[in-house]
Amino acid sequence: MTIQTKNTRLSFCLLGGLLFALGCATGQNNNKKSPADDGSQSTLITEQGTKEDPAAPKAAVEKTNLPKEKVDFYKKAFPNAATFTTASIPAEFVPPEDQGNATYHVVYDASDEVIGYLRDFNGPVTSDEDCACSPLSLTMAFSTDYQLKDIISVAPLQKYGHENLTDEEHKQMVAIAKSPSKELLMLKFPQDMVDGTTGATSADYADKVVEKAGYSSWRIAKLSFQTSRILQGMPIVRDQKKLQSLLEGIEDPQVVMDRLIEFVPLAESNYLKKQAVEYLSQLYGQIGEQSDKVENILLNSGLSPLDEAEVLLASCFQFVATQSFPSFIPKCLAKLENAPFADKIENELALLKGVVAYGKEDYQSAADFLSKGLFAIGPNAPADLSKQYIDALVKSDQKDKACIQAQTLYLQHPLLVRADKLLDSCSEEGLVAKLDEQRKAALLQSKQPEPIGVSPLPLVDDAGQEVTLDLAKTDKVTVLVFFATWCPHCQKEMPRLVDFAKQIAKDSKLSDGVQLIGVRSSVARETQEYDDFKKQYNINFTILTDQSIAFESFSAEQGKSPGYPTVAVVDTQGKVQYFLPHGDYSDSAQDLKWLAESLLK
Repeated sequence: MTIQTKNTRLSFCLLGGLLFALGCATGQNNNKKSPADDGSQSTLITEQGTKEDPAAPKAAVEKTNLPKEKVDFYKKAFPNAATFTTASIPAEFVPPEDQGNATYHVVYDASDEVIGYLRDFNGPVTSDEDCACSPLSLTMAFSTDYQLKDIISVAPLQKYGHENLTDEEHKQMVAIAKSPSKELLMLKFPQDMVDGTTGATSADYADKVVEKAGYSSWRIAKLSFQTSRILQGMPIVRDQKKLQSLLEGIEDPQVVMDRLIEFVPLAESNYLKKQAVEYLSQLYGQIGEQSDKVENILLNSGLSPLDEAEVLLASCFQFVATQSFPSFIPKCLAKLENAPFADKIENELALLKGVVAYGKEDYQSAADFLSKGLFAIGPNAPADLSKQYIDALVKSDQKDKACIQAQTLYLQHPLLVRADKLLDSCSEEGLVAKLDEQRKAALLQSKQPEPIGVSPLPLVDDAGQEVTLDLAKTDKVTVLVFFATWCPHCQKEMPRLVDFAKQIAKDSKLSDGVQLIGVRSSVARETQEYDDFKKQYNINFTILTDQSIAFESFSAEQGKSPGYPTVAVVDTQGKVQYFLPHGDYSDSAQDLKWLAESLLK
């Protein structure tokens, strides 16, 4: 669970129609794969774990009147079925060969609770006109968690030679469709599983399909997989349309907040509901006027228990940090303490209690609570909470403990400790120099065990001219920085890079043997004029622009996940010897100087 203690920047991605908030993520590359990338032909974007929320209030839905024989047929899969609704699948989510199969049914029991889904399918086994296969005519039944439950059909499914499947073979077909092999899903053309010499199913696929029904096994497995993804995504699609309708053209934060209050109780998808509640919390903190409606939604959002706890924790941390809505904090703590999964958030809850106690100047209790939470989380604990813990130790007259914690924090976040003089609780002479030696040693030990060369990078200079950056031919140590102007982490790093460039210029050894080169990437997402960006940060080093896939190629070559900023220290042979880890309070200028000096001949 991620704790966010600072105000998250407000974004109007929702207003722009990017309701999945994928485009709002910062400090990382957001090239997400669609389901099509893992074997599906559907292009519907879904989120793992997204499902319709049975606890959420539902708008009145008009039931579909089906013929009695159809209802009786569907009851083979759902004996308790009482009523049905019919929903449309957007055309863009249905492959061309499946057009005409663009609806599904939601199944309700006598209590009007959703008990599953049904999708009828009538269509070819394959688009190959030479295939002698009979068309498929079947109905797939899915449970409320979108997993295939059963396959029913009026007439038996068939295999090669128009021979009916036996009951056992039908059960095998359902089992394959429920849990298809990756190889079967990734297969684009069923002909590729046929042995070209014998005409039989090849050995690689023989155990993955029903005997003599390889094509049908492949087709039904794909249909099941695609339909499951569609069912998962449709609540999001409907919620997306609701949000677009409610928020389109609205810019006033108060009106946006009112519309989100209207949306949340009617949201079908846990995923978009969570996005809306998080955004509502941010707006509430920004506007700053107490609202019973907003607080009631935060306390009773109808999200899954863990998601509700996560959103509530983030909201409470935000409000405590900004000293907003003090009457809400006790309600928040009580709700979290009695949450169904309180044991799973006990460390985060301890941190929240510590922050609350600190605000009340109860420094002993603050130190106790913060100690419990921070030590459980470990090295990745939020730096600002670690700082608050040290301050609570000092103010509760525990200076020896404060000194130990300040040293630990300095090794991870030196700029934070220096700025706040947290080492003042220590009396040891030369302590900073000693800690810097430890930082340097740890940094030099992070050298790549098997350095990989950087292939020439096709880039563009500020004059718009195409250039090829070949670091193997520069005879210099190169600090290569991939960044995006819109990335907040990159923006924080810029002043430190500027400082490092100044150090290079002042030191003759560095200026002769080291160069700093920035590579500006993801330019399509830029919202600021590039010249303005350079002026804002007083850029004093060379920046080239990636207008293709240079960054993605570099990341793949180095075996790294693409993320901004990526800082690589490359030796004179063009091989990456170090990757500098990013941190909001890292002393990147000093770290880069140490690394560059270690590679100079």
